[in-house]
Parts: sequence; C-alpha cells; structure tokens
Amino acid sequence: MFTIRTPVEKLDPRPGANGHMTGSHTMLLPATHLHLVESAGTLIDGGLTFCSVFAERGEYRLFLEFSHGGRPHTAVFTVAAG
Repeated sequence: MFTIRTPVEKLDPRPGANGHMTGSHTMLLPATHLHLVESAGTLIDGGLTFCSVFAERGEYRLFLEFSHGGRPHTAVFTVAAG
C-alpha cells in the first residue's frame, strides 16, 4: 500500500473513482491494476492511497490517470516491489 500526495483539495471522479492506476514490471511481463482505498470524491490527508499485490519483485512503471478542473492528466511513477 502506498499514498500519492496531491496539492489540490479535490479531484474530479473518473468512472466512479478519483483516479485509476495501471502498470507493468520494467523487465518482465507482469502487469498490474491498482485500486484506490478512498471512495470517489474523497481525499484522505491530501492523498490517494493505492493497494495492490505485485506478481513479481522488482521495479514497476505505474501510470496514474486522474482529472482536475475538468481536464484529464497522467502521472508516471516507478516503484520498487519487494
């Protein structure tokens, strides 16, 4: 489980959630879809908390899609799963 902090107080819900995140292992094929802990329209302590079980250890490149002010955005992260 990890949290991404955001400087905004509210995000526009996208299909029932504040955002969606997908990703893939940087060296292998496993892909993952991460689920938000918060319900749509809610930010807990200014962040989005995601929960996932990764198929393999190693680095994953993650893509967060969210909307703010009526405009869609994509943020890219690399995380280590151990």
